[in-house]
Amino acid sequence: TGVYTADPRIIENALKLDCISYEEMLEFSNLGAGVLHNKSVKVAKDNDIKLIVRSSMSKANGTTVANIYSKCCTLPKITGVTSNDNVVSIVGLDLDLEVKGKIIKALDNKDIPYSNIDKSDMRISIVTEKERVNDCINCIHDLFFKVN
Repeated sequence: TGVYTADPRIIENALKLDCISYEEMLEFSNLGAGVLHNKSVKVAKDNDIKLIVRSSMSKANGTTVANIYSKCCTLPKITGVTSNDNVVSIVGLDLDLEVKGKIIKALDNKDIPYSNIDKSDMRISIVTEKERVNDCINCIHDLFFKVN
């Protein structure tokens, strides 16, 4: 148990992250991921408190939420995919136009309708049809995390 690259109830091959920055976890929380409440992440960030996300029912390693500069692990450029209603968001560090272009091409190849693509440094959000949200998540997750 921990933080995954996507909701494991939707994406069966979602990968558990060993580490995630406070900023990325805040983005995930604000965009619909139900792992941690954004206020708890904010308090941890403001007080530089490392969080470990794991099950209380297991001794398995979880995900460390910490200051990115603490070098807790190697952080990938794309952290994961989440959704809230009909908006699918990709979270990561320094997302650029190349990433946006890859996403658009992948959605076009799968004939997944989208509109209103919004980009910031840590997030790319795409509006799609409500009934196509899971298809969109699968498409984007496969694009960045597919294990051959």
